[in-house]
Amino acid sequence: MLNTLERSNFEPFGQFQVLPATHMVWRSLCVAAEQSKPLEPWGRRSSTPNLMKHFLNIILIIAVAPVAPAQNTPQNPTGTAEILPTKAIDRSRYNLFNPTPPTQMRDFAPDRPNITNGPYTVDPGHFLLELGLFEYTRDNGAHVRLDGFTFGDTNVRLGVTSNAEMDLLFTAYSYFKIRDKDTGAHLKQSGFSDLTLRSKINFFGDDGGSFAIGLIPSITFPSGADGVGNRGFAGGVGFPVQFALPGDFQLGIETTIQTVHEPGGGSLFDYLNSISLGHQITKKLSTYVEFATDVSTAAHTGWIGTIDTALVYQPINNWQLDAGVNIGVTRAANDLFTFVGAAWRY
Repeated sequence: MLNTLERSNFEPFGQFQVLPATHMVWRSLCVAAEQSKPLEPWGRRSSTPNLMKHFLNIILIIAVAPVAPAQNTPQNPTGTAEILPTKAIDRSRYNLFNPTPPTQMRDFAPDRPNITNGPYTVDPGHFLLELGLFEYTRDNGAHVRLDGFTFGDTNVRLGVTSNAEMDLLFTAYSYFKIRDKDTGAHLKQSGFSDLTLRSKINFFGDDGGSFAIGLIPSITFPSGADGVGNRGFAGGVGFPVQFALPGDFQLGIETTIQTVHEPGGGSLFDYLNSISLGHQITKKLSTYVEFATDVSTAAHTGWIGTIDTALVYQPINNWQLDAGVNIGVTRAANDLFTFVGAAWRY
């Protein structure tokens, strides 16, 4: 009865962008309880150095690879593109050390709060901070009750070139309480999360048109506290695409493949897919409806499915507030994930 979730960072349990280290802990706790096994602290897991070398090489090679500039169009607060006339701006001359002038920056387009990442990148020389201010996860299974509280679910995005960025994801503090209904035993875990380093590269549509596509390779380092972090290296790659539809609707789709280390050692693969339909309600307010899945190769593990929605308020072009809920629709998913968050660009 568990759901992956931040965004990202430890991605909250209702999110699938980067598989959170804590998701494997929660999943293992449920499996252990269902099989009447005692709740125990988690030890360190084995890593796969060669695999991690490949992920690091992929990130470094792609991040510095030249990408042809695309056409220009603004994006709305949900990270979706609108069809507007192109602007004759040569962005190829801008980079980390020669930032894009404020008057030529693209419209503000955070990835949060959707599970589905957008293919759009941050203007070079600028930061975009995405923050889950408060997140609550609940799962009330037949034998185990899980409650999780998360503060500071963070994604720091830095524009490097006109079509590439580097991101650092982490969760400042997480607290989990797990209760075995059969024995009355309690297990509490808290602390800092693992660190995820990723790159986002846009191949087409970063600055215009009705279609955009990108690539998001990532690697996770075992920096988290016991019971919160995954205690092993992990890596993955995502493929986000975006379509502008008639009637001011936007369609986002993302597929991600990633490795995960299990508590007892060894590795498995997770396949994450999501589709999001967004719509502008007013000039400053937008919403979306999303369906996200996570299929694991772990034995005796069901697939996770959630239906997600949120309201996104963007009073000005450089910051937003959002609040929403992800609801589990499969037995393996968490029952409920709620969140309140914000994003700033500077």
